[in-house]
Amino acid sequence: MFYVTTKTTKYTETIAEPIPGINESYKSARTIALNKSYSGLVATNNGSKIDENDFYRFRISYDTNISIKTSAISGLKGCNYYVYSSSSVVNNTAIASGIIGTSLNMNLNKGTYYINITDYSQPYKGGRYSLNIVKGPKLVVPAATPARLKWGGIPGADSYEIWRSTDNVTFKRFKTVSSSVTHYKLNIAANTTYYFKVRYIDGNLKSPWSDTYKVTRAA
Repeated sequence: MFYVTTKTTKYTETIAEPIPGINESYKSARTIALNKSYSGLVATNNGSKIDENDFYRFRISYDTNISIKTSAISGLKGCNYYVYSSSSVVNNTAIASGIIGTSLNMNLNKGTYYINITDYSQPYKGGRYSLNIVKGPKLVVPAATPARLKWGGIPGADSYEIWRSTDNVTFKRFKTVSSSVTHYKLNIAANTTYYFKVRYIDGNLKSPWSDTYKVTRAA
């Protein structure tokens, strides 16, 4: 981490970035991991715009739901973030956007994505923010054992919640298991169809949902 002075205040960013910033465009975007919190800064110095954009790159290794969680730590009364795919970023065409201090839920396919955080306030003031891009668990259901629900473990998870539905619309929590458990045997009654989905819990953080898995047992 490093320190940078913004007017009379010292801040520290998770990823070292000299001033003027080097991640001012997608070509110099800094790579970040999912399920990890980062703090950053869009800054001003002596009233001049310096480091007004932060670009980050992240990789989705499987089709999944994600949640982009942001907060304004200080300043940033007007600050947006924009999400781009690896192709849309070239043409500066965002596939989604939000305001710092809000969360955004999306379904993304496997691939590389970018997020741009920029201050649009007038007058430009700068400030500090936090960013965490959280992904849902990946369901892994072997065809040979359709009545066993299995998912990829998430480092740092405290527990997993399994939710169940009979109509794929209204879900209720069915089971909570510890972080060391990544599978669950399903006892399905005859002539019954259930839908299951999984999310993980990390402290007060609840991840996006996994994909939904349908299980039917004939008579």
